[in-house]
Amino acid sequence: MASQSCRRKHGCMMRPDILARLLQDGAGVLDPDEKTVAVAEQLRDLGMLRLRWSRFVRCAEPGDSDFSRSNRHCPGQIYLGRSNQDWLRCPECERLVYPEEDQKRSFRELCVRVLPQGQVTLDQSPPLPPPPVAY
Repeated sequence: MASQSCRRKHGCMMRPDILARLLQDGAGVLDPDEKTVAVAEQLRDLGMLRLRWSRFVRCAEPGDSDFSRSNRHCPGQIYLGRSNQDWLRCPECERLVYPEEDQKRSFRELCVRVLPQGQVTLDQSPPLPPPPVAY
């Protein structure tokens, strides 16, 4: 167990795997867990990232009521909130999709932009300490 004196400088643990995912400009993190969101918000507060939340439905999702009518292998993701119509068009197969009528499952995605001044901040910050070793 790590001693109290070697706590990280900031409130939440910045795990290397989370940092690696969040510091990729343009990355999208599908349904991020609480730790990932906390680190992303901390990096945003430091001026390193811009965050945007999106919701989307999949054109072909096995649990959706329209699955039998879909191209079952279509990888299309249809982003919600970008149109005020009841229907949307899949960008991959161009099928009309009715998210509400077909009660399609929606997914949450955290989209990340690394800000230019954030790259400078990261380059000038001290290296992160290694993760604690479990015995």
